[in-house]
Amino acid sequence: MSGNYILEGKTPVRCHDIVKWARWFEKTDRRVNYTAVGDASVSTIFLGVDHQFGVGPPILFETMVFGGPLDGEQNRYPTWEEAERGHFEMVGQVTKATSGVTLFRIRWKKLGGHIHCRMFTSSGPDQTYGKNGELTFHEGDEWTNFCIWAKRWNVELIEEQ
Repeated sequence: MSGNYILEGKTPVRCHDIVKWARWFEKTDRRVNYTAVGDASVSTIFLGVDHQFGVGPPILFETMVFGGPLDGEQNRYPTWEEAERGHFEMVGQVTKATSGVTLFRIRWKKLGGHIHCRMFTSSGPDQTYGKNGELTFHEGDEWTNFCIWAKRWNVELIEEQ
């Protein structure tokens, strides 16, 4: 299914009115996150147009690398939350490809049935990372998969008390 979408908060909503969509698209900051890594940059945006060609949920977000050894690498996602996580994963990949150094650490805490994370740069104590520096996961497979990713990309996980 293809089509045009706008964001209501962080939620994509199908927009059948092309004029409304065009006005929204022209005036809205569609950036999910942006990170400079040495000579490269990682940008994650809301596309506004479904890029799913086949069966599955609409693909509405994209992370792309500009410059550096991974120039042109990209991933696409159906939700804002997946795009946020994908952005941090790509930053980890670019960092590892350029220097082999850990770029950030994550402090996490269980809150109810969720895991709340705050991301920080490795360049100094408690300098918040990224646009808002926060992610939330459901306990279970979602958190487990994130921990596997973090280990793969040398992200330091620190449990807060």
